[in-house]
Amino acid sequence: GGGVEVEGSIAYRLADGALTGRASGSIDLAAVAALAPGLRSSGRLRMDLEAGGSAASPELAGVVAVEEGRFRLSGFPLRVDALDGRVRLDGRRFELEEVRAISGGGEVLVRGGGSFGGGGIGEHEIELSVSHVSAEYPPGFRGVYEGTLVLAGTEGESRLSGDLRILRGSYATDFDVAALLA
Repeated sequence: GGGVEVEGSIAYRLADGALTGRASGSIDLAAVAALAPGLRSSGRLRMDLEAGGSAASPELAGVVAVEEGRFRLSGFPLRVDALDGRVRLDGRRFELEEVRAISGGGEVLVRGGGSFGGGGIGEHEIELSVSHVSAEYPPGFRGVYEGTLVLAGTEGESRLSGDLRILRGSYATDFDVAALLA
């Protein structure tokens, strides 16, 4: 079925700012797309979460999972199909578990984790491995890629490194042979 099916509770103590809560349920990802112009999506997001800590420094525990996810962002050269995976939350840490997808006809695997808090991502290391992914990038070039990229860093700084190989490609654009020979 579609829509949003989430239930939960939250409690906040004014005296000391303590926060406790729980949420579980599922969300049709097509409903999320309605909130983001240019995004088309489908599949399910399932969650089973508990919250603790304080409003200023919350802690989360539990699992958020995507099942049969599909995403297409207008203007972005790739779409993501068959996305399945879990994010496990433990206090102020997250771990990506078995996140797999199909994109550009090839396989994508994402793994890694890090910390969060203070309104953003803290230290992190996330690895993206691709195998036989076809993409039109840069514009005018259609390539088939494989390799591994790693995004690692701290709250204020991230570094992207890795090895991405072009297995085959073709460049298609108009050009004037006479101008090249002149």
